[in-house]
Amino acid sequence: MRILVLSDHFPPHFVGGYEIICEDVVDGLRERGHEVAVLTSTFGVDRPTTEGHVQRRLHYCDSNGNPPPTSLLGRAWIERRERAILAEAIRAFRPQLLFVWHMWYLLRSLLQTAERWGVPMVYYFSDYWLENYYTVAADRWFTFWSRTPQKRYKRALKPILFDPMRRLCDIAVPTVLRPLRLDRAIFSSRALRDAYAARGFPLASPAVIYPGVSTARFAPRADAAVERPRSLLYVGRLVEEKGVHTLLHALRRLVHQYGHTGLRLTLLGDAAAQRPAYLEQLTRLVAGAGLQSEVRFAGKVVPAQVVGAYHTHDIFVLPSLWDEPFSRTLLEAMASGMTVVATATGGSGEILRHGENSLVFRAGDDQALAGCIDRLIGDPQLCRGLAASAAETVRRTFNLRQMIDRIEQHLAALIGERGEAA
Repeated sequence: MRILVLSDHFPPHFVGGYEIICEDVVDGLRERGHEVAVLTSTFGVDRPTTEGHVQRRLHYCDSNGNPPPTSLLGRAWIERRERAILAEAIRAFRPQLLFVWHMWYLLRSLLQTAERWGVPMVYYFSDYWLENYYTVAADRWFTFWSRTPQKRYKRALKPILFDPMRRLCDIAVPTVLRPLRLDRAIFSSRALRDAYAARGFPLASPAVIYPGVSTARFAPRADAAVERPRSLLYVGRLVEEKGVHTLLHALRRLVHQYGHTGLRLTLLGDAAAQRPAYLEQLTRLVAGAGLQSEVRFAGKVVPAQVVGAYHTHDIFVLPSLWDEPFSRTLLEAMASGMTVVATATGGSGEILRHGENSLVFRAGDDQALAGCIDRLIGDPQLCRGLAASAAETVRRTFNLRQMIDRIEQHLAALIGERGEAA
């Protein structure tokens, strides 16, 4: 198969687990002999560049799909340039299909342009970016073409002068945001698929293919037996919806109410660039609770360093408040032999079984979270049993090989159908 992958981020320059999953799939398909190229943004690099099978050439936009502020003519030039880059990649690579991943920070018109080329398109959804795609109120390009003039005479002239100009421009670059064809879309969890369906997205034959992790790379350490769990770990973005403040409130209870001394908590991740105030809130919370010696803000590390963190901590905590599409870090921690305490929001509920492979608490309930951790501290045997069951869950159901198998079959079936139709 010849597959062109389109995504706004691609490792080693990434924000979250979605992009790491994309890299795993690309590498897995290439190892199986398929031709896979990646077209992504310039996020993380100084200038457009090509790195083997990865082209970092597309404009990196803000969360509303806007490149850096420019005039309307400047924006039109960028729109044409992006269209040309995509067209060049399609002509040069001649893909049998376009595999679309995260698109939050690329121009919305790119997907419209891609559909015009007639190349079969498959989407892999592991968050809610498509909702943002259809929100055009803050996108200066589509807003310009869709707005209704305030003055009466301009409204009268609109169908005579403006609309023909828009239609002419639309021949080259989309000016109207049309519904995407979501044939054969793939979702990372049933919860995410159902959320999209409930919001009225026109899904055709949606599939659920769970992410997987390498059980060779993420494996329990040799001396995995925990005598008395003392160290806690959180891995992920430091943003409100992840519920990190719930974890800090629970730690305050454990230290000051339950009397557990010697506990340590590592927060591995950084704050979103758009929301630095939350990190300030967390640091104030730590200081106000007198937890400076218990909490370490470790910042963001490269994926290769995360394995060491899993092996040097006892309990992994995922206190998410929002409906997690599917947490890759949760799988990594489970595969690495950690005991998991988490909320079962969204796709996490399809992984976790309370009392079997984890302990589950209600989102936002720091007292319940503290109770779960206190229970594990007092029962090392339970801690070891949950960790062993968690690792087995990943080996059996959420390993990387199974994910690549299913995606390979899904894409091959679509290419086969298109070939027969032709």
